[in-house]
Amino acid sequence: MVVLAAVAAALIMATSVPLTLADGRTGVSQPFGGHPAVAAIYLRDHYRGGDVLADDSTASSLIFTSGLNLRDVITVGYHPYFAEAIADPVRHVAWVVSFPRDAVTTDMAAHPDRFRDFRLVVTQQGIKLYERTFPPASAGAIPAGSRGGF
Repeated sequence: MVVLAAVAAALIMATSVPLTLADGRTGVSQPFGGHPAVAAIYLRDHYRGGDVLADDSTASSLIFTSGLNLRDVITVGYHPYFAEAIADPVRHVAWVVSFPRDAVTTDMAAHPDRFRDFRLVVTQQGIKLYERTFPPASAGAIPAGSRGGF
């Protein structure tokens, strides 16, 4: 019985793709983390400067796929810049990336007025990419990317 189980296991392993390899090709470990590349491609093709606000717990694959310099992305762990950018995005960022239930989406739902100067440019499967309107309608807006050289 043990020999039969060992033969069956060897046959299954020989004829199927290992889970770790399959996940890297089609699962959440693939470059887009199972999400479409539309927003990353749009951002790559239309980015002309300014910082990008994103929650890296959900948007990492999009950030890396877009090819942006990581210095241009303000994420949750980037203190104190994330807190400043989420509190007044029109003054600090030119782009906003949101995924379902992430920190950015949560803040946008709680404070929609903060994001009134951003227009939705891409949406697909819950991923949303916003671009700041220019010139911003809000008074006192400063150029995005003005983090003192950071």
